[in-house]
Parts: sequence; structure tokens; C-alpha cells
Amino acid sequence: MVALEEAVGTAREMVRFAPPRRGARSVLERHARTLPHVDFAVRNAGVLARHALRYSRSRLVAPDGLIAAVRELAQAVWALAGAYDDPRGAEEATNHARIAAARAREAFEQEPDLALTEIIGQVRSTAVDVMRAAEVVAGAVQTVDELPTEEMLAAPPAAPPD
Repeated sequence: MVALEEAVGTAREMVRFAPPRRGARSVLERHARTLPHVDFAVRNAGVLARHALRYSRSRLVAPDGLIAAVRELAQAVWALAGAYDDPRGAEEATNHARIAAARAREAFEQEPDLALTEIIGQVRSTAVDVMRAAEVVAGAVQTVDELPTEEMLAAPPAAPPD
């Protein structure tokens, strides 16, 4: 994370002092403001991977709902990556993340296994981090850290555009 923060600092200096690069300010700031949330998402994804590896080594079969939740979370990450170029894509990232969290909860409700609880918790935590980053990318007026996690996850996904 330190190297990324240093790179952002260098880029800010370049944008400030190089006239041809001044147009990149908004894109750079969009990246910079999301760094804490992306860092949390990366950390949570690492913990998710460790829990999933431990679970798979136990030779237990993960419920289909959990597999769908992880796939949806992956779609959220891809949509967030695209939103940096086009902030209108942030809503898609938020929707995928919200669906991932809901599917993870449903998987737990159908099969309340203690070993799955760790994985489900990490899917939900990572989804929240992606949602917070997406809101920053979209230019949310309200500070995203002010919204309680459960309130964020409880909101219905936005309807897809026609």
C-alpha cells in the first residue's frame, strides 16, 4: 500500500506541474480517494482466500449459493475497475456487491455451518469495501463511511438500465 500511496503522490506532483497532464486531475483524485477502501477489499479478499482454501482442504462441498456469491463478488470487482474510466459503472459494481452479500447471507441461512461463517463474513466484508469504493468513484455526496454496513447491504439493487 505504501508504494501505491507514493505513486499517487508522485502523480499528483506531475499533474500539478506539467500543464499537459492537468486534465488527469479528476481521474487521479478518483483513484486516490478510493485507496483506503480498495486496500480493505484486498485485505479482506486475502482472508477470504485463506478461509476458502481451509474449507476446500476439509473436502466439504460449498453450497451453490456461496459459489454464486463469490462469482457475483468477482463481477463487482471487475465493474469497479471499469468505473474508474467511466464513473457511471460504479452503480453496476454496487449492485453486484450487494447481490454477492445477499447470496452469501442466503447460503448461510440454508446451511448454517460454522466453517462457512468465516467465508460468508469475508464475502460480505469485501462486498462492503467494494461498495464504498464505488460510491467514492461515483462522487457520492454523503461520506460513505457514515452509512452503517447493514444499511448499505439492505438497500435493494438498482434496476438495470433499459
